[in-house]
Amino acid sequence: MIVNSDNNALALLSNIIKPSVLKSLYNDVVAMSIYDLQHSVTFSFINTKQVSYFFRVLYNATYLTNDLSEQALTLLSETDYKNGLVAGVPDGMIVAHKFGQVSLRRDVIIEEELHDCGIIYHPRNPYFLCVMTKSFSTIPNIENVIKRISTATYQYENSR
Repeated sequence: MIVNSDNNALALLSNIIKPSVLKSLYNDVVAMSIYDLQHSVTFSFINTKQVSYFFRVLYNATYLTNDLSEQALTLLSETDYKNGLVAGVPDGMIVAHKFGQVSLRRDVIIEEELHDCGIIYHPRNPYFLCVMTKSFSTIPNIENVIKRISTATYQYENSR
């Protein structure tokens, strides 16, 4: 589910884990309800600040144990998607991230959403970056925008 961003695996887990457990998790971590018991996670309403809470509790190991938090971040660093945040940093830089893509068809127009959020493990100063997009452009164009934002952020952090 994490490495391949597999929504089928997510659906399977959603059938196994009680909705009340997931709702409690989201409420604990995000401090507000983004979970709809009828429709799983309502991703349309999650924002960059809320995503940052999930990464912060993993990075600081404030919700899970140190070992489980590290295991989760390791999985996130093995994500197979490399065209967004990862493309904007030097080769070999560890990036623990989660991406998501949704295509919305409205008559003949397709609106694309592409999001990539994560921790870039800069050797002097790890930082969190989250880019969420909504566009009528193509995915390769949107990926290029995310890459450029990632590159600019890395260059800024590297110069500090």
